[in-house]
Amino acid sequence: MRVHSFAIALSWIPSEAIKGVMKMPFSVGMAHYDDPPPDEVHPADLPALRAAGRFRFANELRGWIDVEDGKVVGYGQEGGGQLSTTLLGPRRAEVEFEPIPLPDLRPDPEVGETEVRFFQTAGGRTGAPAPGRCAGSPSCRWRPPWRGAPWP
Repeated sequence: MRVHSFAIALSWIPSEAIKGVMKMPFSVGMAHYDDPPPDEVHPADLPALRAAGRFRFANELRGWIDVEDGKVVGYGQEGGGQLSTTLLGPRRAEVEFEPIPLPDLRPDPEVGETEVRFFQTAGGRTGAPAPGRCAGSPSCRWRPPWRGAPWP
């Protein structure tokens, strides 16, 4: 018998998450908050949610095990990370920034006689620039928010 399961983690920006000076682009209509995702999300829902800009990134893990006489005789894992583009600007003149995905991390599962535990880490960075201070200077620069890492 084959048993399937899945887990999906979504990241989005609700209005109450942004405070202080970082709220300015949202207040003037240059950036947008995200509507909360539905209470239940299935793997088949992700393409439509991504196309509608309903999440910033998703980590989808699907796993299956084959069981015979109560023991695991086979298993497999699928899924991965999905990143949405970032739209900045007023609605009529939005600029779309492509995200920069990082490789999915998928260590070997923990396999027991009667169960399997799967692991997966997924993510990336937004392609949208954000202001940052330059050390020793009153000026700033614009780059994606990836502190300490070089531009690809």
